[in-house]
Amino acid sequence: MTSTAPLSLWKDLHQRYGGGPLVTSLERCHVCMRAHDKLIRRRDFELTSFQRLVARSNDGLEEGEMVFLVDRVWFRQWRTFAVSKDSALQPPSSIDNGCLLRQLKHYSTKLPQGLLPVEMNAQAFFFLYRIYGGGPAIFAVA
Repeated sequence: MTSTAPLSLWKDLHQRYGGGPLVTSLERCHVCMRAHDKLIRRRDFELTSFQRLVARSNDGLEEGEMVFLVDRVWFRQWRTFAVSKDSALQPPSSIDNGCLLRQLKHYSTKLPQGLLPVEMNAQAFFFLYRIYGGGPAIFAVA
């Protein structure tokens, strides 16, 4: 955050506390702008690509087709990043299905409603996996 101040105030603060040089004009940092633009393009690419891959399987799963499972907490973090306009919000870390794997072992029959993972087709899962890594890959057969 920046704001203008009278020169006398700047001199007083600089004399008391020190600091950097006097800034006489505010300009956008080109390095920061490129990083911001790159982040915006990344979000747009990830979201539109993922939506396109998921839309391909919206016609329903065929018997024997694999459904990949992703921990709901990680997916929510990714989704928040992908749709955000906040340039300070960074992408999530690698996919973490460790908690989901433990839950699946604990609830051997069926997960409670609040713990249900996000289901997606193989193309959508491996799209995210190529970007974020992590795992383990967990799948079920439809």
